[in-house]
Amino acid sequence: PALSYAIENEKKLFFLTPKKSQHVMAINVLKDIHDNHDLDFKVVDFVGKRNMCSNEQACYAGDFYEICSKMRKNQQCKNYELAVGYNIKQRQFAQKRIESVSKWYGCARSHDELKAYCEQQQEFGLFGSPCPYYVSLELAKDANVIICDYNHLFAPGVSDTFLSKTGTALHDSIIIVDEAHNMPKRLCDN
Repeated sequence: PALSYAIENEKKLFFLTPKKSQHVMAINVLKDIHDNHDLDFKVVDFVGKRNMCSNEQACYAGDFYEICSKMRKNQQCKNYELAVGYNIKQRQFAQKRIESVSKWYGCARSHDELKAYCEQQQEFGLFGSPCPYYVSLELAKDANVIICDYNHLFAPGVSDTFLSKTGTALHDSIIIVDEAHNMPKRLCDN
């Protein structure tokens, strides 16, 4: 019912989970709903940026988030360039890549599937692989459902940035919290 309501009223539906393993379960349920009912919708799966990163230089660095930010600021991350672009020409090229990924993406894919697909782009000689995290942010702008961790919506600082980059307003969203009884402790521990 929440999904139907969200689609009919042009709202985003957030499905928040405490564990990555629960993302797979949610994706499978949503794929079944898509395949067995007359509902047309798109789902995007998010985990932390570090878990979606394909840039080995940043992934294995001590302070991932600082390195990632510096690389993007200094226009040194090829993966970011291919997903978003640093200038108008690159943005146009990146937008075509996002459209291509969107056609492959279908209704829903896990973050692992998206990461593997993006990494395959380099193997096919397509000038490198776009950053799966930033590709997900672009896909989320048109998605009806976003599956993510509690922190994406409830951690101060993270939620404002995440909502802004996905083009989402919290007041225009429906939020389903899986295992809500775990949320207070989890948020306090972070």
